[in-house]
Amino acid sequence: MMKMHTGVVFLVLAMGCTGVMGEDLPNKTPNHSSSATVQVRDDVAGLSKLLHLPAGVTSVRYVVTPLGKNTVPIGPSDTRLIAWISTTENTLPPKFGTPKKPRGNASLDAVLAPQMLPEAVQKTADQDGKAFRFPVDTVYAGAKIGKRSYRVNSISHIHGQGLLVRAITM
Repeated sequence: MMKMHTGVVFLVLAMGCTGVMGEDLPNKTPNHSSSATVQVRDDVAGLSKLLHLPAGVTSVRYVVTPLGKNTVPIGPSDTRLIAWISTTENTLPPKFGTPKKPRGNASLDAVLAPQMLPEAVQKTADQDGKAFRFPVDTVYAGAKIGKRSYRVNSISHIHGQGLLVRAITM
């Protein structure tokens, strides 16, 4: 008699940035090796089609890149969204998640950071050539702001100036 064994396979996705609670994760952001491969967008209307935005938005900068290769469960149309949202609001409504004390720093790819972040925020960052890392005031867990199948991984409130949001489709 032949025994059949079944196992569980875990898929871990390193989002190339900070996790939900603000801890540093490996910075593996594909297609960000040169500024020519990244299109940073700044239209509030475009971002509002992907995420519910908070009140008081003064400007946005965001990128949408392919999440990975055409492998199960990641398909060719799955994407990663990274957005900087400048806002005048210091508190967010409940759909943005539960405010938590951060454990660590937020980070952003060294190619993206100068294109996406305000100069004042860039000046506060520690830089190592691969990433910009900055202290976070608050992180939000359990956000329900994604549209079009975007699942928000993290929202970090940085220096009272804006939000760094990371989301993926799947």
